[in-house]
Amino acid sequence: VNQDDLEYSDQVMLETLVAKIALLVERFDAIREESRVQQVFLLEKMHSLQVLAGDVANEMQLPLRQMGNFISEVHSCSRSSTNSNILRADIDKARLAVERSTQLIDIILRQVQDLDINHAGFIVCSIQNVVSKALAEYVFLENERAYVNSDLSRDFDYKGDERLLVFVIFNLLKNALSQVEYPSKFEIHISASTDKNMNWLSLRFNHLPTYVDSMRISSESHAYSEHIGKKGGDIQHSNLSLAYCHRVMTSFSGEMHCLSHGEGMTEFKLGFPVIN
Repeated sequence: VNQDDLEYSDQVMLETLVAKIALLVERFDAIREESRVQQVFLLEKMHSLQVLAGDVANEMQLPLRQMGNFISEVHSCSRSSTNSNILRADIDKARLAVERSTQLIDIILRQVQDLDINHAGFIVCSIQNVVSKALAEYVFLENERAYVNSDLSRDFDYKGDERLLVFVIFNLLKNALSQVEYPSKFEIHISASTDKNMNWLSLRFNHLPTYVDSMRISSESHAYSEHIGKKGGDIQHSNLSLAYCHRVMTSFSGEMHCLSHGEGMTEFKLGFPVIN
């Protein structure tokens, strides 16, 4: 229609219709975007729940195996009163399994509760004291403590929360000890070092090649690639314990790196800003 042939009232009505159509299109786009965002949110929630369920199941396997072994030993010892010493030893193993399960549940709950970190409550702490406290409080199962070799002769201070870092060390120990089968001469070595810009806490351990798959380290994932890097890949955000460690270290204005030293050696490095 030629605009010259339209009456003024018709032009006003046409402009009104065009404006309404544009508004409807805009609203439709907004609804579509809102639906897309909601779908992404639901998928992320579903993925988080799947990860949580997987982590809980994996963490509960070890204590259940311990309790299963204990039940078998009790059944065998119950046939002979001469095996009372063996029975007491197995009772101690079962007690450790229960304590370890309780501690793992506490660790998982800290990771999923997503509580705010109170930066105002940060104080200056000694890395030597924190690591010693973590090693004293972590519930090691039979013979596990013997694998840990700690060399903290080079002490340093950091500003943060002592308890949060204790749980970070708990998580790193848990990841190092969560191997289905240990390699020969298995060792977890904890050490501290300093340079001009950062202080470093290192936890290094050897493992079989299959351990990388159990850690959910993938070359296709780029989660936390600026802070958690691995030669050949990055740690996926689906590993809740490492995501928690990253969150805590970020709150300390620090860094976290996962380094691969060949197929059979992995090192977690926590970087803390130097305090003047």
